[in-house]
Amino acid sequence: MSERIFGEAGSKARTYIPMRHPAHVALLYAALDLVEEILAKLTQQEHDKRTILAAALFVRMREFAKAASELLLYGQQNAASVQLRAVFEVLVYLKNCCERPEFEAEFSGATWKNLRQMAQVGIDNPSRFLSEAEAEKWAERKRQAEASMSGSEAPRLSLEALARKVGLEAWYAYFYRMSSHHAHSTFVSLVLRHLEIGAEGSMKIDASPKDTEFRMLSGTLAEYIIIATEAVLGLYNLEATKGLVGLRQQHQELTEKDIAHMRASVASGTGSAA
Repeated sequence: MSERIFGEAGSKARTYIPMRHPAHVALLYAALDLVEEILAKLTQQEHDKRTILAAALFVRMREFAKAASELLLYGQQNAASVQLRAVFEVLVYLKNCCERPEFEAEFSGATWKNLRQMAQVGIDNPSRFLSEAEAEKWAERKRQAEASMSGSEAPRLSLEALARKVGLEAWYAYFYRMSSHHAHSTFVSLVLRHLEIGAEGSMKIDASPKDTEFRMLSGTLAEYIIIATEAVLGLYNLEATKGLVGLRQQHQELTEKDIAHMRASVASGTGSAA
């Protein structure tokens, strides 16, 4: 099915990438295995509202991480970058949930505010978006949301502010903000990803996966999973697992090699992406 979706180029990438980057592909699989290991542990724990929310966010992160991995393995690096933004958003919420007891109330309050806004869309545009029965359902949701707010204004959840509260501001600035061009089809984003500009302004399409970018994105995904796992284990007062310890070491060794490779490329003046 995946081959049919991603086409011949995707099938070639799926064969080429594991041969070209075996250590990074192994890192991806180890990260996904760790997620499954931790979820199995969470099902054996007693829960309250806060830990239930954390577990639900961890499940959501698993979905997004699997999607990002699949996209990377089929050479869809632009789509993988966008998907990693979704992984980061969940990571920020998850880490706040694990480290800040007040976050559960902030999160649920903002959710009711969003429901109220969505309900208003349905009420204002019933003929365009909703049937009469559906519009009434949204009206009831709006009444429930307003009642739950008790006349107070829900907090606005700023991802940047939340990232800062749990020490993720560097990741927000470096990856989340700088990767925003992957989510928008501006001319700059096309030049950065899909176009090569030649002499006298000539252009040609470049759709091939980039080696350096694959290494960077796979490493970033593994790092997000490490951070998320450490936060969840801390919330549940659980010891680090063998899978987490192994993934940390694997990630550190690959990161050091990747940095050394990039520095050597710059020093040689090749700037090679190989």
